[in-house]
Amino acid sequence: MHIKISLITTLLLISGCGSLSSITPTSQVSLIIKNGQVITMNGQKQLIENGVVIINNDTIIAVGDQTLLAQYNATRIIDAQNGIVMPGMVNTHNHLPMIAFRGLGEEGIENRLFAYFFPLESEKLSRDLIYQATRLGAIDLAQSGVTTFADM
Repeated sequence: MHIKISLITTLLLISGCGSLSSITPTSQVSLIIKNGQVITMNGQKQLIENGVVIINNDTIIAVGDQTLLAQYNATRIIDAQNGIVMPGMVNTHNHLPMIAFRGLGEEGIENRLFAYFFPLESEKLSRDLIYQATRLGAIDLAQSGVTTFADM
């Protein structure tokens, strides 16, 4: 099974591969991530200490232990020692433009949504602020490891 990933998510996510019997190892690949604690999403939810992930272009072709290092060479190697290599996170409920108001109204205001945020939104929100804050929110999600999101 091949798993397609985009360039930005290559560094953010690694998911478990199923059967790789149809793939023959090639000696040269584009990226190897090694020495990380690999959290897979395979059927067993396997956790691989000092794991290795082999990526060629936009496809994860192998996930396993250090023995994979003898089978592949890469033009780029990431040493993920003391790190976690995991699938990208999914945020299914957010309000991206509201990042413009992050940190506001946390002073113990009663009924914060109706007494504080709705009036603030009514007064301050514009199409441009919504657009710019949504862009900022998307960048914030990507930098936090979120690779998929749904918004209103």
